[in-house]
Amino acid sequence: MIKPRWCPKLFVLTICLAALVSAPASAQRGWVRDGGWVAAQVGYGWASWSCLTCGPARAQGSWTGGYSAGGTVNPHLLIGGEFNIWGLSTPVRSVGKIADHMCGLAAEVLVYPHASGPFFVKAGAGISAVGDDSAGTLGVGPAFVAGLGLDSQLSWRVSVTPVVTMYSGSLGTLRDPRSRASRAYLWNQRIVAFGLAITAQDRRPGWKKV
Repeated sequence: MIKPRWCPKLFVLTICLAALVSAPASAQRGWVRDGGWVAAQVGYGWASWSCLTCGPARAQGSWTGGYSAGGTVNPHLLIGGEFNIWGLSTPVRSVGKIADHMCGLAAEVLVYPHASGPFFVKAGAGISAVGDDSAGTLGVGPAFVAGLGLDSQLSWRVSVTPVVTMYSGSLGTLRDPRSRASRAYLWNQRIVAFGLAITAQDRRPGWKKV
């Protein structure tokens, strides 16, 4: 099993290898983004949180997953929606038994500095949630998402995409959805996830330099 402290180093190495593979390919083929796109990813992420009654907690590492989809405004700009989830096999016990999963859902924009280049940055806004099914804890609140990635083309339509994503949410009061009893106050959470996605994106030839 990969130890959590090695995950950022592995991600950086993956980014570098993807850049070496994708840069010459993009320059030769000149494919530019066009039409719809969809991506599914898995990875490893760290969640941290704080609340009025528990204070800041040490970040917990666990596996993450998610998917996203959208359309192309132009070769430099994509829009879409993204869902990510982070989960623990052992629930967080900072305030009783509070959380065994956190997730985020956001509308986002992806910006590519070069029309046929692999590098992109993304940002968006949406909602973030935390909960524990067995303990009956639930919280939902506004969130912001930011990240960056690198598309390494396998074909004119499919690419492998190393990506790092950060969700930051302010959920306020966590309650038991059955009794409405308060479980924690002023809850804030953040997820930083390193992932590898398979992206399907319509493309067209674009030999003209943009």
